[in-house]
Amino acid sequence: MEHRPGHTMKNEKHRIAKIIALRSGLSRRKAEQAIQDGRIHVNHELITKPNYTISEKDKVWLDHEPLTTIRPFIIAYHKPPGFVCSHAPQKNQTSIYTQLSKHHDPPTTFLRHVGLLDIASEGLLLLTNCPQTAHTLQNKAWKKIYKVRTQGIITPENLNTLTRLRRIDNAPITPMNISLLRTTKTNSWTQWVLSEGRYRQIRIALTHIRSRASRIIRTHFGPFLLDSIPPGKHIVIPNKALHKLMMSH
Repeated sequence: MEHRPGHTMKNEKHRIAKIIALRSGLSRRKAEQAIQDGRIHVNHELITKPNYTISEKDKVWLDHEPLTTIRPFIIAYHKPPGFVCSHAPQKNQTSIYTQLSKHHDPPTTFLRHVGLLDIASEGLLLLTNCPQTAHTLQNKAWKKIYKVRTQGIITPENLNTLTRLRRIDNAPITPMNISLLRTTKTNSWTQWVLSEGRYRQIRIALTHIRSRASRIIRTHFGPFLLDSIPPGKHIVIPNKALHKLMMSH
């Protein structure tokens, strides 16, 4: 039978950690640790080597519970400032997952964030339990929209300088669409529409006009909106709505 590109054959071999990650939602690293800890059986045989390969038709057990293909879901989370997007935060840092585990059911589900917001930034962050879904979302050519409060007044000349930037930290970037929303005596609010959203791109760009951001809020990630989600809270995107959103963009 012909094997069409993009379709997985039942007898195609994969590293066992990959299959465990796909079926359980665990990270690859945690899947490998579970193997080494003697928690994995394949077809009733104990497996302790992470380089062991299996096919889709093989039956896998974790802690004597059968693993079947997981149902992927996406969480839209309003990240507050002061939290890091990491499963292993450094000393004196608090992870977003510490907060999420208190409110997400079940709390043991391994979630992975799509893209990053730095510790001081806030707003919309997408998370999923599925590695393939995370990869798909990460590689979508979706625009990200941010509201940014800067210290000092942003002038038309400043906007022109920012929109003409083509490199950040010696790396090429696509043009940024930046518009002025409002100004006060001491600061300005601008809207940034980014096609890429490199890490700390807005903060680094502002150094080109000798300014800095006092707030960065992501309001849109492609078709997903921050909307009225309170800080520190999240919603699970229903499967029907998720399919419609993914197909429309």
